[in-house]
Amino acid sequence: MKFSFDNTSIIIDGERKFLISGEFPYFRVSKSDWSRRLDLFIECGGNCVASYVPWLIHEPEEGKILFDDCNERDLTDFIKLVGKKGLMLVLRPGPYVYSELVNSGLPRWLVNDYPELLARDIDGKIFSRESVSYLHPLFLEKVEKWYAEFSLTIKPYLSTSGGPIISVQLDNELIGAQEWHGSIDYNAITMGFGAENGRYPTFLRKKYGDIAVLNKAYETRYNNFTEVYPKPEKAEGKAAARMGKDYHDFYCETIEEYAEVLANMLKADGIDVSLCHNAAGPTMIPLFKGLNKRMGDSFLLGVDNYYALDINWAQNNPTPQYFARVMFAADLLKSLGNPPVVFEMPGGSPSQLPPILRNDLYACYMANLAAGMRGVNYYIFTGGKNLPGTGITCDDYDFCAFVSSDGKVRDTYGALIDFHKTLHENEWLCGVERVSSVQIGTEWQTLRGNQYAAKAGAKNTLKAQFDMERCVTFSLLSGKYSGAYTIIEDKLDVAKPLIICSPDNMSEAAQRNVIDFVERGGKLLLLSTIPVTDNDFEPCTELRDFIGDVQFAENDSRDSVTLIGGRRVFRINCANKIVKLPVGAEVFATDSTGENVLGFKKRFGNGEIVYIGGTWLTTDFNQVAMLEDILAGFGAKPCVENSNRTVYATMFEDSDRACIFLINLYTGAQETEAKAYTKHGTVDLGKVELAPMEVKIIVL
Repeated sequence: MKFSFDNTSIIIDGERKFLISGEFPYFRVSKSDWSRRLDLFIECGGNCVASYVPWLIHEPEEGKILFDDCNERDLTDFIKLVGKKGLMLVLRPGPYVYSELVNSGLPRWLVNDYPELLARDIDGKIFSRESVSYLHPLFLEKVEKWYAEFSLTIKPYLSTSGGPIISVQLDNELIGAQEWHGSIDYNAITMGFGAENGRYPTFLRKKYGDIAVLNKAYETRYNNFTEVYPKPEKAEGKAAARMGKDYHDFYCETIEEYAEVLANMLKADGIDVSLCHNAAGPTMIPLFKGLNKRMGDSFLLGVDNYYALDINWAQNNPTPQYFARVMFAADLLKSLGNPPVVFEMPGGSPSQLPPILRNDLYACYMANLAAGMRGVNYYIFTGGKNLPGTGITCDDYDFCAFVSSDGKVRDTYGALIDFHKTLHENEWLCGVERVSSVQIGTEWQTLRGNQYAAKAGAKNTLKAQFDMERCVTFSLLSGKYSGAYTIIEDKLDVAKPLIICSPDNMSEAAQRNVIDFVERGGKLLLLSTIPVTDNDFEPCTELRDFIGDVQFAENDSRDSVTLIGGRRVFRINCANKIVKLPVGAEVFATDSTGENVLGFKKRFGNGEIVYIGGTWLTTDFNQVAMLEDILAGFGAKPCVENSNRTVYATMFEDSDRACIFLINLYTGAQETEAKAYTKHGTVDLGKVELAPMEVKIIVL
């Protein structure tokens, strides 16, 4: 079996296929029932299973690594049975696995006997007995021995040798082991504080070159880079923000280095199948922006897309907000060169409240498909009992899964049957992209660390990311122009208008790329502000200089009405008014009196910029209609038009077909008159009725 992928889809034996996997914890499920439960997954349409391989269970005593000595550790028989059933297999050997296990799956002896390898907070204190410093040399020494025995066990069964194992996952939900327990890592040995060739001094030396340059940025008086610690006693304002951002960027690089170290260990042990990792959620993806480049084409980054794991979650079922995050995740994964794969899709929950219901699960899966999902691993397909003393939430890890701990098939299993039927009937979707009319522009730094810009005094940094979803995304979902998230440092498509909720800071490279987009004939809607600094909070006005001399003053009007392109629109938050228009610009938005100018438009050859000095929380359809007016003026191509704006839509096309998803993620039934603008012409879909929590697929 040959397994590969590109940024469009999974490729199995040369054909584009959906990866349909279910988590199957062999160490919990009774060995006598492995075969029957695997058959149940095959019968509902699955083609792959996955399992953690917990270090905690396989090395209960240091130096005593055990495989195949008892049913719970019989990894070899499990692999053989999976292969015999004709299924693919993904193994996840940690070191971290979480899975509601003691020490997140790390051996007790490791964290108890070697406290020096634990992560530290900024004051140098241990903040969790479960949080290991990933790159600590002693930790890596222990991991290397664990990986060597694991690799020795699985090597005969790799897909490259005719076996079922198509991929091995590196660690699990990286960064979570530290951040969720209170801090990112400041372990002095790992980070090399005070060491000439330490990781942190080397990072700073590479960035600043000369200590005088760093001292100017940090407002410090260090003699050399080895003296620098990321918490100077008197740092404040921009200096403190620069130091915090630098350390966060450095920390993310250490995470990438750690993944690469693990990969090299496996490769040295003869593991030549693809490697993978799962970001813990959509907002974690930007933290790994350099990982694919570092790891190469055989590395697959996926995401976890849960909607409710306990009563603390904001929603108990998949909602429009959930769908927006799923779209965000799918687009970011593609921008990094990955097909959108969900490595942990909810198949149950560790909590009995809120309940996991069949209709909710099916709506969740269909919403992921509507966003462009190309592969899935359900966490979990079936549960089982923990080995004594290894669980932290229960002894019986049932997880409310499709197949219960004692082997009973639950009603939720029907959601798999229905969903997999849709996947197998529409495999052609694997080779096509989600149709988009508009680019929703953002920058990696905006997504991964703009809290530091806020500390530097920039006003619109954290708000920019919020506005991107609650203003732009939801207004587009409610209208006929479909949006796709686009990284503005990358190549921009002049055929599609670009919308940016701009923070006060934007890198010089990104500003120049946006200027190039407009000069090539692109149409830009710029909301909120025009950046004045780069991502190190140094002056950078490339975009403002390109637009022309525009001057602002605080908007002292309390008027809630904005006139935009001749339309009265309520609840636009415009913090500033324009007191001087750029040369060649014309007024585009004012308050209701017409006296305070709040926006302008200006042409640049065939390109155009419309600027509005505010954003909005999408609450009114008039806001949506206003955005549609602007995009129509830009020449955007409509996608799917619904008479009911609370029904959302996505569309996929190839040369012969179009597929429309109509999405009702509300608990009441809805109906809509829908119209699809396909490449072959406009198609009137007529009246479509949608049940509560229904995502309907229509193939033309």
